[in-house]
Amino acid sequence: QDLSSHKAFIKKLGLEFPLISDDGGAVAKAYGAQIKIPVVGTFTNRETYLIDPEGTIRWKDKNVQSAIDSHADTVIKQLQALQ
Repeated sequence: QDLSSHKAFIKKLGLEFPLISDDGGAVAKAYGAQIKIPVVGTFTNRETYLIDPEGTIRWKDKNVQSAIDSHADTVIKQLQALQ
C-alpha cells in the first residue's frame, strides 16, 4: 500500500508507531516476504516484525493473514515477553 493510505490508517487508528510503505518492494524482498507465483506475478505476504532500537529483529510472524483475529493479542504478548 502507498504512503497516503498508510498515513490515513495511522490517523484513523491513532497509531503511535511508524508503518513502512514499500511501493517498490525492496523491503519485502530484503525480508523474504515476497511470494512469486508463476504466470500471476509477485505479491507481498503480510508479516509483522518486532525490531529493537539497535535494529535487531527480535520476533517475526509470517502467518499474519491466517491468524488475523488473534494477531494483535499475539504481538502484545511478544512485546511483553521481550521487555
